[in-house]
Amino acid sequence: MNILFISPGFPPFIGGGERYAHALALRLSRRGHQVTVLTSDAREERDFWGPKVAAQGPFEAQDEGLRIIRCPAVGFPGGRPALLAWRKAMVLYETFDRSTFLALWLRFG
Repeated sequence: MNILFISPGFPPFIGGGERYAHALALRLSRRGHQVTVLTSDAREERDFWGPKVAAQGPFEAQDEGLRIIRCPAVGFPGGRPALLAWRKAMVLYETFDRSTFLALWLRFG
């Protein structure tokens, strides 16, 4: 079976979700599945919001039987504060009835 993992971070990025995705991908690969991982080139958390030098296109590597495609992490406009505000806005958006949210946006937006 061909399996695609899509994850913002993947080892050597350090984190619990990244370790779990890596372990699961390896286990599936060792069972004979073809596993492709689509991820960023981020190596630490600040790569997701910090400014980046001219990023090159995606690059591909093989690691322990996994095909890993790494795309450049371009950073979030406005840095970490803007990223956290965006995430908070998405959570709040999900709590509103869509028509109420739209009405508030049109009134105060």
